[in-house]
Amino acid sequence: MNPQDVVGQMLAAGLEVPPLPLDLTGRVRRFGPKKTHWYRLREVRTDAGTFVVTGSFGNWRGQESHRVEVDWQGISQAEREALQARRQAQAEADAQARAAAAAQAAMTAAELWASAAREPIGPVPYLQRKAVQAEGCRYLRDGSIVIPLLRYDLPRDQALKALQVIRPDGSKRFTRGFEKPGCCLRLGHVVVGEPLLICEGWATGLSLRMAVDRKLPVFVGLDAGNLLHVAQLLRGLHPHSPLLICADDDWRTEGNPGRLKAHQASRAVEDCHYTWPIWARMPRGPKDTDFNDLHLSAGLGVVRRQLRHAFYVLGSEILTESLNVAA
Repeated sequence: MNPQDVVGQMLAAGLEVPPLPLDLTGRVRRFGPKKTHWYRLREVRTDAGTFVVTGSFGNWRGQESHRVEVDWQGISQAEREALQARRQAQAEADAQARAAAAAQAAMTAAELWASAAREPIGPVPYLQRKAVQAEGCRYLRDGSIVIPLLRYDLPRDQALKALQVIRPDGSKRFTRGFEKPGCCLRLGHVVVGEPLLICEGWATGLSLRMAVDRKLPVFVGLDAGNLLHVAQLLRGLHPHSPLLICADDDWRTEGNPGRLKAHQASRAVEDCHYTWPIWARMPRGPKDTDFNDLHLSAGLGVVRRQLRHAFYVLGSEILTESLNVAA
């Protein structure tokens, strides 16, 4: 197998072509849109003098990982078993390294969260631009917003896993090394039997909270790839509450990952449904994808009406009446 065969596997998995030549030293290399694609490859010499490329590749955003499919033709069974044992040992070492990094990330997040202020020093430009009222956050001296990311299935003293920091210019960064699947932020409180909303971004969650007059909780899942993990976690924690994923409509992105991942989660998790923002007969910008964008471009009333329809489909008639939204 040569490196070009591995590139073909990457393309088949939906990744872009990485910079060539490939790095075959075993280091993690990031590439593609916003560096969300990655690979980690090694070249191994066989007893016959041929070379085999092993490793894995995937997409950070979608939490996707694929192992390289190795062509074992011409390689003895003993050598194949030795290579596979080496791959298994490396996989275990990688898992231990990730666990150590995740533990360090949680420790770093706890320290930064403890040092952040509960109230901003002055106006927060990001909140002003998004036209939302903050919940569940703290602030740094430079005006950055700090968002905690938690695992709600863990004890309170172990729940905080990482932070998202939103800088004044709107750029975002996460605590490095944390394990994202299942991490989220709850805005509001859960009432047994009432719907739980799930979305990707924090500003989207705040618009949704405003649209339901803060009568329902919203779980911020960070990105499309984490929607399924959050939905599964919530189904286990709150078995009697219907789930409504308020998806991003990535209409300008190939494959529309926002709606695709929401659809997949709704099929995989019991009593889980999804909706998405609609710009019917309204101007729509190329970057208008989520319910906060709909809030800004069409008004909060439009978001309310669309959610009201979604709740009606869920059969939550009492809830839709409580929103006091004109038909």
